[in-house]
Amino acid sequence: MTALYRVDFTTSTNADLRQGFALTDTSGTAIDLTGATLALAFEREPNTPVLLATTANGRIVVTDAALGRFELIVPAAAVGVLQPGLYQHDLLLTRAGRIDRLWTGTLRLDDGVTP
Repeated sequence: MTALYRVDFTTSTNADLRQGFALTDTSGTAIDLTGATLALAFEREPNTPVLLATTANGRIVVTDAALGRFELIVPAAAVGVLQPGLYQHDLLLTRAGRIDRLWTGTLRLDDGVTP
């Protein structure tokens, strides 16, 4: 499966990256996340992830599996160690032994001013 969506984020080095999602397929049917894992990596250079968000590390939390709902939660402490700039990312869904790339996109990270 090619990526279904393009998702672009903008945040700053002094703020949480927090966003909720409801995954659907191309016909609008919810993608059931029961028993699934999700993983999202941010990188500036190819094949060099600098930040990982997964269901295993708690930075992706499934909030309603049957309706395909989850939340991305990356605290400012983790975002703040990155250099401002543009990062690439994609989201992988693993279920029933199959890995699908659901989206690709960018993260624009601005330099936060307030400590």
